[in-house]
Amino acid sequence: MTILKQIIQQNPRLSALDLQAKIDAPEVEIMIAMSDEAVEIPLNELDRVLENLSGWGEVMSLIRNRDAVCELKFPAASLYRHNEWLNSIDPVYNLHIRIANTRRILLLRKANHKRDGQTASLNFSNAAGHVFWRVYAQSAEAQEQFRQLMEQYGK
Repeated sequence: MTILKQIIQQNPRLSALDLQAKIDAPEVEIMIAMSDEAVEIPLNELDRVLENLSGWGEVMSLIRNRDAVCELKFPAASLYRHNEWLNSIDPVYNLHIRIANTRRILLLRKANHKRDGQTASLNFSNAAGHVFWRVYAQSAEAQEQFRQLMEQYGK
């Protein structure tokens, strides 16, 4: 067992960001270690992944840093790319993600002890290893798309 996994087991209630404050490791590596299953998608597949994401139906999107968390539920089909930005414009909110800063794309699956089943998320991290955007596959169609991506890239 890696030292990182031991630290996670000793601190089961800490988030990846809180663990990162305790140890010198990129957040993305901590999230991989916290997951039951992790598949990395090659960065050159970013456009294909974003195209796939548009077919996920309604998704829950999480954007956060150490001081704030924003969760939005919206139809993934509303996302569109303009240059380095991925956008979703709605009468209630505007979402702008600098998707060009993506350096790693990860599919993470983890048992969810608060609810039955597992959490499945598509994660985008930057050069510093910060996971700046996470998209949860919650609907049946999103779960199926997620499963297919896991199979496609998990080999």
